[in-house]
Amino acid sequence: MNKICTTIEQSKKLVELGIDVSTADMLYAYTVDIQTGEWELGKTPVIIDGSIKIDPAHDVPAWSLTKLINLIPKIIGDYNRVFRMDVGELDTSMWYDELGSGVDSDLPDITMNSMVDTAFEMICKLKENKKL
Repeated sequence: MNKICTTIEQSKKLVELGIDVSTADMLYAYTVDIQTGEWELGKTPVIIDGSIKIDPAHDVPAWSLTKLINLIPKIIGDYNRVFRMDVGELDTSMWYDELGSGVDSDLPDITMNSMVDTAFEMICKLKENKKL
């Protein structure tokens, strides 16, 4: 099964890193369990549209692959050099090459099991390295 968005744990980490929740396009919503009548965090993400808003006290925002990629800078300038983000065509990798030379940079080079996981890890690494 293809992963369509960040997990609850990944989403909480992105919020902790300071990613703006208004950039999320999905959410895990608190709902009432029909059998117990108790409130619980849903395990299936729902798409945010005009009628659904994130309640930050209860809901957990989630990001689709498209939204994650939109958060990642396509170009990063570093010490008079410019690096372009690149994505593997046949796998789930993401990295930065120096523009004009094709040389890999010291910026993150990540390959995970899914592109959602790869994009999530790239955002975390860029935040850690103060590049995002």
